[in-house]
Amino acid sequence: MIQPKTRVVLLLTFFTALHVEMLDKKPGKHMYRYYLLFIFSILGSGIKAQTDTFYIKAVNIEALRQQDAAPGLKFEKIDSISLTQFNTESLSELLSAESGVIIKNYGPGSLTSSSIRGGNASQTAVIWNGFNINNPMLGQTDFSVIPEFFADKISMQYGGGSAQWGSGSVGGAVLLNSSAIFNKGFGAEINIGAGSTGWIRQSLKTNYSNNRWIFNLKAFNDYSSNTFRFQNSVTLEKQLQKHARTQGKGMLSEIVYRLNKNSTLSIAAWIDNYNKQIPPLLNQTSVATQKDDNLRITSQWRQQLRKGQLAVRAAWFNQGIHFSDSLKNMNAASKAKSLLAEAEYKFHAGKHREILVGISNNYTTASADEYKKEAQLNYFALFMGESAHFFNNKIKPFVSLRKEFNDKREVPFTWYAGGEIVLYKNISLKLNAASVYRNPTINDLYWQPGGNKNLKPETGKTGDIGLCLNEISIAKNITAKAEITLFNRMMKNQIIWLPENGYWSAQNLDVTESKGIETKTNLRYNNKKWFMALTVATNYVEATNEKARFENDASVGKQLIYVPLYSSNGSLAIGYGKLIVKYSVQYSGYRYTTTDNLDYLEPFWLHSFYAACSLSAQKTKFQLYLKINNLFDENYEIMRNRPMPLRSYKAGIIIQINSKSK
Repeated sequence: MIQPKTRVVLLLTFFTALHVEMLDKKPGKHMYRYYLLFIFSILGSGIKAQTDTFYIKAVNIEALRQQDAAPGLKFEKIDSISLTQFNTESLSELLSAESGVIIKNYGPGSLTSSSIRGGNASQTAVIWNGFNINNPMLGQTDFSVIPEFFADKISMQYGGGSAQWGSGSVGGAVLLNSSAIFNKGFGAEINIGAGSTGWIRQSLKTNYSNNRWIFNLKAFNDYSSNTFRFQNSVTLEKQLQKHARTQGKGMLSEIVYRLNKNSTLSIAAWIDNYNKQIPPLLNQTSVATQKDDNLRITSQWRQQLRKGQLAVRAAWFNQGIHFSDSLKNMNAASKAKSLLAEAEYKFHAGKHREILVGISNNYTTASADEYKKEAQLNYFALFMGESAHFFNNKIKPFVSLRKEFNDKREVPFTWYAGGEIVLYKNISLKLNAASVYRNPTINDLYWQPGGNKNLKPETGKTGDIGLCLNEISIAKNITAKAEITLFNRMMKNQIIWLPENGYWSAQNLDVTESKGIETKTNLRYNNKKWFMALTVATNYVEATNEKARFENDASVGKQLIYVPLYSSNGSLAIGYGKLIVKYSVQYSGYRYTTTDNLDYLEPFWLHSFYAACSLSAQKTKFQLYLKINNLFDENYEIMRNRPMPLRSYKAGIIIQINSKSK
């Protein structure tokens, strides 16, 4: 068996060779052989261990940086009830209803993007298995094509995370994690549902594990005609949405292998395909279609050492988009391929300190009809973090540093400094300051016409201060927790596209400031027979342009478009025996649609209802569910001239089979 020291040497050799290759005049020429050599070296390290016998309860296969929130940052986890409630939905519906993330929904069947603390979609990082899955050409993720049930754990990190996650984590990050448990035997879950918008869902989750192997498989097939009712905001007549059909299918497979008692190897493959009819703007006609194809493969080797943990990861992403519109004589295809590799080592440096060091490399190629030739991006990064705890964990400081290198442009050095201080029993203070950045996307650099190879990265400073009431008992069987956070972020060199010489071009012009207050309160009652959970969250965000783009620019000091000044959500969940009901409310304030704030969309309230009832028979569990969205037929638009459904329904059955191994 290869010894730990030898593995470290192999690791360093791999990353050295990879980086040298990246700096070659023809990067990527031999990258695959380095990747394969690396994987086979890891597999070879576990050959001797195949005869060992051991037992383990659970293993985390996420990145080391994902296991715990960075002290000082606001961190929010989605609870199990919400994960079950949105099991049939995309990630966009879940985040919109259950988090402080603002989802910009262009209508069912269309793009959904994110905004955290007034940032744009490219300023949110989406992390899966330790890697950012944002499309490198667009710099963002379409949350409507990410099935919620593909992730076992979903959490949000608010505030500057560039020192941890690199480019794009300006407003925050969405973290998607898996859970892997040994010795669980066989389990399966079948979900069949239908809805009033012509929606049909079939999905399957299967898993098997013994004391050495874990196999997980998730698959789905979705269809929706999206023939929903909406009220025309111009004519005030009720209409049916046309040309909005979507069909999607996909699979996520994960394998975890226990090499020995201190070492695991995991591999995950995520593949999906979506065919969409692009719905028209209000009172217009559309024949446009779009096909999305995604392949994501990640691998990870974890080694428990005497004083810490070593993790080595590699990933291959292949993301393609094909857009067609016969009315505009458009037929455009684009594809991006990324090879990523990363290693991080977390170790104890004394009784009260923990240090993490890491190295990563991201090599991406992209092709599109609008590029003169194949575009290439290559980023190499070094990062580290140090956490500590003093006075019985009452003071927990944390610092993180990151430096990226690129052979074509300067990338800023980034840092994070924060911590948590226990003020009194269950009351703690969180505070942090950080520098953040976002590199230009491939489209920003190379799209023709309009791409600008001389663009600088967006850079900025951000800071938070928060007061937390950690979970306390306020009466018999009643617990409470609350949090209030104040934040501020100033960005410069923001990239915007403006008309120039008859076409749109990318420029470093914008200077923006975002500041606000976030609150969240949870109350929970539990006894032997039933429970009740109440959650209320509010957000106040001032996001303004601070620099004139031209003389007499009316946008200076005005709220950024489609960023509501006020937003909130709340829910009340009640469970009794096998029955769970949940009532949810969302509020969105005025959203300006022009940079001078003269035109706006009206505020709206959305009410929804969810009920589920479970029945058990031996090792099989049946759950019937009903969802009613937009309970009171609210007429609203999230984006101008993009209709949203009136009241709609979904119902279905979930069948769970569990057979635990002896």
